Amino acid sequence: MSPKIKRFLASCFFALISGMGYWFLPFSCQKGQDQKPSMQQVTNLNLSQTQNQPAPKDDHTAPIDQIGKPSHDLEELRKRISQDQTRIRDLEKQLWEKNTEAASQKERCEADASGYRKKIAALQNKNDAQETKIDLQQQEMAALKRKLSSLQDSRRHPQPNASTQIMPGPVFVDNFAFAPVSCKREGTRIIVGLLITNNGPDDRQLFICGRGNPSQFYYADPSYLVDTQGNWHAASQVKFANKSAMDRVGRKMPSRFSMPAELIFDNVPPTGDRVMLKLGTSDSDLGGKMYPEPIRDIPVSK
Repeated sequence: MSPKIKRFLASCFFALISGMGYWFLPFSCQKGQDQKPSMQQVTNLNLSQTQNQPAPKDDHTAPIDQIGKPSHDLEELRKRISQDQTRIRDLEKQLWEKNTEAASQKERCEADASGYRKKIAALQNKNDAQETKIDLQQQEMAALKRKLSSLQDSRRHPQPNASTQIMPGPVFVDNFAFAPVSCKREGTRIIVGLLITNNGPDDRQLFICGRGNPSQFYYADPSYLVDTQGNWHAASQVKFANKSAMDRVGRKMPSRFSMPAELIFDNVPPTGDRVMLKLGTSDSDLGGKMYPEPIRDIPVSK
């Protein structure tokens, strides 16, 4: 029992004793004498009773078994609270460690994903480039097969004068070979077919000029067709593999590889059955002009 409750009960007890003494005192006075006690006598009696009552015991005088138990419960409660707080701190530490590990794993995964995306993009670019190169080579091979098939057909079915169908040999300049494969007339137009081969060890660029462009100083001279009357005719159009233009056409030729070409000459009068071809070529976009030897005695078929 707490000291405050003990004081309260003691006060109530003292008040009860004092009231009982006030009410029973007249009856005792009537037995001894007939007059009532005065107010001073009642007050003195209450004071004497109050003085004779024992003083309330201090907290230190309470029994040990009564004051020890609450203290023991409080210590147990504090101990449990301390244990719970320790457990909470441990759980918070574990949660922080797991969050840190998760963040680190997320960063590693993002870095790996970024690296994989870059590798995939590089492989796709490489694959696209290879597919483009394969398509170009297939187109060039198809054009070459058509030219060779045309040449074989013309050889299987020669003109009446067989001597006019014999083509001269190729001419060479800087590891490039220019071999005539066909020359036919269509009215006033003559179309000369060539097979160009890169005999060098490296892939190289080659430009063939048609009519040329005098305003471009780095262009090679036009390609000319010379008839038996000595007339010079500039090419009106040039075709090189799968590209064509009037002034010039350039292609990158792989090493040890051949590509077909055609030069078209318009307004050529029928003045003979043989012509000479003088090519204008270069091996770079801004110069490197090359002039192979003219190809002479090219037979013209109808």
